Formats: sequence, C-alpha cells, structure tokens
Amino acid sequence: MGGSFVKPALTLASIVALTGASVRAGTSLPDGPAKRLVEKTCSTCHSLDQAVAPKRSRGQWQASVDAMIQRGAKLSAEEAASVVAYLAANFGQRDRARDLFEDTCSHCHSLERINDYALTKEEWRDETKGMISEGAVLTDEELDILLNYLAKHFGPKENPKENQ
Repeated sequence: MGGSFVKPALTLASIVALTGASVRAGTSLPDGPAKRLVEKTCSTCHSLDQAVAPKRSRGQWQASVDAMIQRGAKLSAEEAASVVAYLAANFGQRDRARDLFEDTCSHCHSLERINDYALTKEEWRDETKGMISEGAVLTDEELDILLNYLAKHFGPKENPKENQ
C-alpha cells in the first residue's frame, strides 16, 4: 500500500523538476520581440535548452520552425517569421569575419563611409594599419580574416559592361 503512493509522488516530483528546468531555461533567453513566443511554443514539447542548443543559419532555423509547425506547433505565419528572426539573431551561426568588422571598424566608422572606399585587400591592409596605430587591437590571424571580409564586401565593384 505504501509503495503505490511513492510512485505517484516520484512522478509528480519529476514533473515539477522538468517544469522547473524549462522555466529556468526560459528565463535565460535573451530579450527580444519573440522571446515569450519562443518560451511558450518551444517548451510545449522540449526544454528550451534543447531547442536553442544548436547554432543554425537563418535558413536552418526556418526549416526547423517549419518542421515543428508540421508536428503541431501552433504558430501563425507572422509568429513563425518572428520566431525565426529571434532564433537566428540570438542562436544563429556566428560569422567571425563580420563580428571582427563590427567590433573593430563600425565602432568609429559608418557603414556608408566604409562602403564608399571600395578598396582591394592590400589597400585595406594599408588603411587598417592606420587604425591599428590608433588603437585597434587585432592578432595577425584576425587582421587577415578582417582584410578578406573587407575586400569581399567593400572591395572594388565590378563593372558588368567591362566583362562583356
């Protein structure tokens, strides 16, 4: 008789523990417009830690959210778009080159100013040496990553008529 009472008590304790873990995980989510929607929707089936553990591209997050909707997650198209944007921004794959650019260059320079340069990698190297002499801190590896990024995104623009 006493044994039959212990099992339900342990099951209830397990449920409370699992629910508490989900709530604790939910409180650690970064603020954002879809935070509550992610907490409510994702924790219906699994822990939030499990939901946000993988680092995915925006496209991968979109596919994941679409799959969850196919499995029964209740999200409108607008809500799904908001969830995907939130997950991609907060739990997306990081682009180290872009992070270096944002951390190193955009603190002092506007995107428009940088975009106006259209320099080659070597020209960006010369330009960046001046920034380093003024206090920008980069390892040799970070400098090379940053220069490749600058040349790719802010390099000389090809003239389509020249290629014909």
